[in-house]
Amino acid sequence: MPTDMNHYLEQLLKRTEGHVKLGLENTTRAMALFGNPHHQYRSILVAGSNGKGTTSAYIHRGLQLAGYKTGLFSSPHVVRLNERISIGGRPIEDEELRQLLEETFEACENNQVHLTFFEMMTVVGARYYARHQCDIAVIEVGLGGRLDSTNVHPNFASIVTTIALEHVAILGKDIETIAKEKLAILKEKTLLVTDASAAWGELARQKATDTKSQLVDASAWQLPETVGAALSYPYFEENFRLAAAFLAAMDITDTNLLEEVARTRVFGRMQPFCYRGNPALMDSAHNPPALEKMGSHILEHARRGGHKTVLITTLLADRELDPITKAFWESFDIIVLFPLKHHRGRKTFQELFSLVSHLDHSRVMVVQGPMKGISMVDNILAEGKHYSLVITGSIYLLGEILPLLEPHMAWEC
Repeated sequence: MPTDMNHYLEQLLKRTEGHVKLGLENTTRAMALFGNPHHQYRSILVAGSNGKGTTSAYIHRGLQLAGYKTGLFSSPHVVRLNERISIGGRPIEDEELRQLLEETFEACENNQVHLTFFEMMTVVGARYYARHQCDIAVIEVGLGGRLDSTNVHPNFASIVTTIALEHVAILGKDIETIAKEKLAILKEKTLLVTDASAAWGELARQKATDTKSQLVDASAWQLPETVGAALSYPYFEENFRLAAAFLAAMDITDTNLLEEVARTRVFGRMQPFCYRGNPALMDSAHNPPALEKMGSHILEHARRGGHKTVLITTLLADRELDPITKAFWESFDIIVLFPLKHHRGRKTFQELFSLVSHLDHSRVMVVQGPMKGISMVDNILAEGKHYSLVITGSIYLLGEILPLLEPHMAWEC
């Protein structure tokens, strides 16, 4: 059995169905093969276009501090597959992950249940949380909500973060349709936490009424001054409000506890580090709404000290160079762009070059792959000028590039 989890992941992707396949039937059948482990702990589903990761992390930390044994299911991972499944902040160990994957795959194959990779991870996560007797698991929804495999959970609470035009070919071509898909995670007589003042607020109210559920409007939650001051991500205050409003519904309101929750950091979100002595920042902003929210904060960080700025980025296969992304890119002095190995990435130099051929070629450098991209960045830094690096555009980009940066990176400059 392979010892390297990334190699194991490559093998797993070959064995599972690699495409997006919406629907609950296969996941439901697979769960039944193992005695419905997702019924053996209480669950919370977190859906939304952006902010799911940080909101889930805040909720997980709050429940953990309040004394609950709490699991966290998140996606995608940055570097290691294990990151997706954790309890109390500790990812699942390699050997147990392999064991659960092998058992699940074998049982499903023997019963003609053909799972996608994400469906497989959903079942494995549920088995892990049940095996370790979690009180509650915080489950980050993958794509949409209604037909996402995580929606097999009989969740007692649903949190919806933001809703934007995304994956329109799958989820729908307008905000109302996409909102309905995401709000469909709400079960009968449960709890919905969202920003009821947002554009989809009326839809949320109607869904809560239809399901006889309680609606908590996070926008009305008052942030104590000391808690606001403790926020590790001031620009994620809306995400924290969602988490805090949910925790309040669970009677978790202690100010000292909330201050500790506010200090929570998520790897790969506005993550500063140092590369070859130069200040650097990585962030997982991956779509226009995320860049609208985070772009100015990323640029402000990059321009500290009057450094020249270098952006390392990519475009996934389902994205075009939209005006918001283009304006963000053009705010940098140098842009280094390359395709990814990941199945959602554009695969060739030519694909990316055709998208950016109209940009200033003296500032945009398109290269074939991460290794050549880092080599290009190293050559730029060797000029001896003061540069600040930013890596953003996709969490998959962070995963492919971090191992290449590690020999020359530090978490403090």
